[in-house]
Amino acid sequence: MKSRILLVLSVVVAVSSAGVLYGAAQHQPSEWAKEAWGWAKSEGITDGTNPQGACTREMVMVWLYRLEQRKSQGWLTPPKAAYASGAWQMVNQFMGNATRSTTAFTVGPEWKIAWRTEPGDSGGTGFQIHIYDVDGNLAGVAADVNGASISESYQHQAGTYHLLISTAQSYRVEVWEKR
Repeated sequence: MKSRILLVLSVVVAVSSAGVLYGAAQHQPSEWAKEAWGWAKSEGITDGTNPQGACTREMVMVWLYRLEQRKSQGWLTPPKAAYASGAWQMVNQFMGNATRSTTAFTVGPEWKIAWRTEPGDSGGTGFQIHIYDVDGNLAGVAADVNGASISESYQHQAGTYHLLISTAQSYRVEVWEKR
């Protein structure tokens, strides 16, 4: 394991240095890296900025640490070509362990809300996702479960919405749009 990490570090630093030498820092990932970059961004391993910029060993360690944390907590989804292909694109994601109202987001006529929630230290509680339109009217209920749940809810009305996520459990909620 240690030798693999050192090999990854060596390759990342070498590639990163080459990008700086040739002025390749761009705002979009290279074609060969789009799927992996989209997956890492959707998992919260990277913020998605400056994909061809220089990379320090500190940054690599943070990425490896985030990856291991998510893996050990079971929060990783397998990489899928759909992330890069444009079939479904993530609009926004929300993570936490308390009730919150999200920022507004705009979606087309085919979109979905995906979630994963797990009981915290105090055990399983309710988990609800309410959808509100721009006027504050309840547009729907995407989730109403108790305890652990991994699922999604498909929506079919374009517009600008925000979510009210009600729970005391840890969660990750993602809004996806079909494009």
